[in-house]
Amino acid sequence: MSGFNEKLYSFCEKVMLLAYLNILWVVFSLVGGVLFGIYPSTIALFSLMKTWREGNSDKVCFQEYKRIFKSQFISGNRLGVYITILLGIMMLNGILLYFNQSTAKPLLFVLFIISFVLTVVLMLYVFPVYVYFRTVPTNTLVYALIIGMAHPLRTLYLSIISFLILVVVYSTAGLPIFFGVSVVAFIAMKSILPTLVKMEETGSLDKASQQWKAVN
Repeated sequence: MSGFNEKLYSFCEKVMLLAYLNILWVVFSLVGGVLFGIYPSTIALFSLMKTWREGNSDKVCFQEYKRIFKSQFISGNRLGVYITILLGIMMLNGILLYFNQSTAKPLLFVLFIISFVLTVVLMLYVFPVYVYFRTVPTNTLVYALIIGMAHPLRTLYLSIISFLILVVVYSTAGLPIFFGVSVVAFIAMKSILPTLVKMEETGSLDKASQQWKAVN
């Protein structure tokens, strides 16, 4: 029973921390007026997820969240500009595909699929990559794309799991404010963080980045 109680306590602690972090994410997103608050708040969320995964759950607190939010407000919104542009391109492709009835529709369909896949990959990896490497937005996007495309099975797994979690959470009244973002962030960091550590240690990410830049 002691082993069971320990596991139950650990589970309850995780649930409470996830709910706490999600509430902080909502509050600080609102503090920034949503438009300017959502990206630095998301960075603060993923940063504390990283701290938590590294075994420092005692540092997951309001003051630390606030400190990261303030320090990353400008950089986070700079990264957010790039992400918003990419989301806009995907949505524009979707709108053009929906209303277009010409012979160019197959081409627009291909472009939409490409932009959709790239956007999904980037959205899954961009924040873990940013909070781990803390590099400039362009490098963050490149690194996120490289890592996501280099691990297609994990990317597919994360996409499916994230989608299912979001469907369950947002179809249940009251759950979004407690688990609307934090659960997906937790799963993403748990899955991606070990790869980021390994790639940094081996230097494989820098080599891949150089090859990508040479090709492009």
